[in-house]
Amino acid sequence: MNADCAPGTACKASQCVPPPKPCTSSKECSKGLVCDKAIGGCVECVSSDDCATGQACTEGVCVTTGCTPGEKSCQGAVVIACAPDGKGFAAVADCGTSGKSCVAGACTAGAGACTPKAKTCKGSLVLECKADGSGEVALVDCSVAGSVCVGGACAAKTCKAGAKSCQGDAIHQCNGDGMGTSALDDCGKKGLACTGG
Repeated sequence: MNADCAPGTACKASQCVPPPKPCTSSKECSKGLVCDKAIGGCVECVSSDDCATGQACTEGVCVTTGCTPGEKSCQGAVVIACAPDGKGFAAVADCGTSGKSCVAGACTAGAGACTPKAKTCKGSLVLECKADGSGEVALVDCSVAGSVCVGGACAAKTCKAGAKSCQGDAIHQCNGDGMGTSALDDCGKKGLACTGG
């Protein structure tokens, strides 16, 4: 805002700058300045090409940017690109709509790609996909706590693997993963009762 600047300066791109020296070519400007023929004055920049790396031209002033214009990265399964002025990112593609993942700023279905932040199981390990979808990392080994991995989370075992029990007159044995039982024999069909497995 001009009211915040000292007398004889104006607010441009959130900076107080002196009024531009009149010009018709950059040869008439001080070192480091270029002629903006549209306003007829010497300024720091006319385009971002006149600024240092990591800066963009805004209202004739080089300002530090939040990102490099055109730079791409991932936000979940969405490809985002830095705006031409370097002041922020905008979504350019949703990889998830085509069943792909965003990896290093591009949609990919290549080997190792996964849905960002999705959790899965590999044996007793809970795995989580990296935020950029480039692969999985192990979060926890459920077996350390005597649990099993089910649906990307540790779950308590419902029985001891191999243990036998009675369910009515049927003998059941706990499955190897400790998450359920399978019927072994039906004592009732033989006129017997199941007692103690």
